[in-house]
Amino acid sequence: MADDATSGTEGAVALTKVDLKYWQDRWRESRIGWHREKVSDLLDMYHSDMMPKEGEGRVFFPLCGKTVDMRYMAERGYDVIGVESTKGAIIDFFNEQQLEYSMTMIKGFIAFATMDRKLKITIYNGDFFKVTPTIFAGEDGDGKFDAIWDRGSLVAMNPSDRSEYARVITSLMTPQTRYMIAALSYDQSRHGGPPFSTPLEVVRELFGADCNMETKHEAPNNYSMNRFKLDWWLDSLYLLVRK
Repeated sequence: MADDATSGTEGAVALTKVDLKYWQDRWRESRIGWHREKVSDLLDMYHSDMMPKEGEGRVFFPLCGKTVDMRYMAERGYDVIGVESTKGAIIDFFNEQQLEYSMTMIKGFIAFATMDRKLKITIYNGDFFKVTPTIFAGEDGDGKFDAIWDRGSLVAMNPSDRSEYARVITSLMTPQTRYMIAALSYDQSRHGGPPFSTPLEVVRELFGADCNMETKHEAPNNYSMNRFKLDWWLDSLYLLVRK
C-alpha cells in the first residue's frame, strides 16, 4: 500500500498511499486538519490576480471539501464550481453556510447547487478523474473556467496520480484561464504525506509544457514544520497561464 518516498535514499519514510476510502474515512472521523474555518490569506491577498475582472467569471475549486473560500468568491460575484468525492463534505458545506440547495444528476455526477442564486455555488459529487469540460458546459459556455483555485488538491494527490490530475486540470483551461496553486514543499523523505511535497520543479514537470508560471508568494511555515516534526517547510503560491 506504500511506495518508497525517495528512491535510493537510505532510511527514507515510505509514502502514504491514499485512495477514496482513505479520504472518506478522514471526513467521517472528522480528521480534517487541512480544513480552515477562515478564508485563505493567500486567496484574500491574490484573488484579484486570479480574477482580473472584479465580480465577473467562473472559478473552479478542485477537490473542494467544504472550504469557506468558495463562499468568499461567490460573495464577490463570481460563479463558483467545485468537485468533491465525499458527499458528506458537500452537505456539511451547505449546512454550515446555511445555504439551501438542490440536487441534480448531471452526466454521472450529483450537482449540489444553491437555491438562492445571489450566491452561485455548485458542487459536483463524483470521481475527479472522470471530470471533463462537458460536465460544466451550459448554454453559453464550453465548460472551461476563467480561474482555478487549487488549495489542498494537488498536494493531496498521490505522486503517481499527478500526471492524470494535471491532464484533467489543463482540459478545463482556456488560453485566458488563470490557475493558482497553493503549494508546499518539505523534505519528502522525512514524511510520507499527505500533504505531499510539491516544490516548483514538480509543478514545472506537470504543467511546464503547457503553461507559463510565476511565483507570487513564498514563505516558511513554522507551524506546519513543527506539526509534522520536520526541519523546514515552505509555502508557495504559483500562478499558471497556458502558453
